[in-house]
Amino acid sequence: MEQLQIETVVINNKNYFTFLLIFFFGGSLLFLLLAIKLSSFIVLGIGIFTIFFSPLIFQRAFRERFSKNAVLRFDSNQFSVDLISRKTGVLDTHDDFKFEEISSFKASDSAKDDSAFVKLFLKDGRTAYYTFLGQGEENGKDVIEVLAKFIKAYNETQQKGKKITPVPVLMATKKVKYYIVGLTLLLIIAVIVQLIYHPKSIPISLLSGASLYLLILLQRKRGLEQLNRMK
Repeated sequence: MEQLQIETVVINNKNYFTFLLIFFFGGSLLFLLLAIKLSSFIVLGIGIFTIFFSPLIFQRAFRERFSKNAVLRFDSNQFSVDLISRKTGVLDTHDDFKFEEISSFKASDSAKDDSAFVKLFLKDGRTAYYTFLGQGEENGKDVIEVLAKFIKAYNETQQKGKKITPVPVLMATKKVKYYIVGLTLLLIIAVIVQLIYHPKSIPISLLSGASLYLLILLQRKRGLEQLNRMK
């Protein structure tokens, strides 16, 4: 296959999540102390609302300090990842991943934002994990789609035992399938009991349970679709 290069952004999810926890709990505690001092729970309500919605409103600014520019290069034998400081433009790390060294991989894009992750399982027992931002944007290249394309091309040249296999995300696993079967039976039983004992009313809990059930089904469907993209 022809060589391909993608310029994107990588975020350190672990550090970003730690920062958000400190921000949420630290900010909430600060506003709690301020509310006690001012004897005003309105201050607490406004403070907590501000704390928990700030990362959504100012998402780009919050992510900035935990992000690096990334240049991905693909060819028929491997792909490489260059991580570059966004402030200095200096190369921080360079990693090469030969396809023959990869046993399997897991990849998925997010339903909540513009991120997508790729996790590589190497034959020597190591793993490599990257979270990419800006996926799905107009005129942008989808990292997962490109990686899957090159892996498919590589697999076509390999025997069965040497191919790179896709690993399903949690919602696409057989374990979740069995959980859904159990939830289906429980929901049916709950509906039957409701019809027998309270046929004229539908409790909010039953509606909430049905909504959650439908959400799980949608997530399951999405996970299976993404897995099929990798095959």
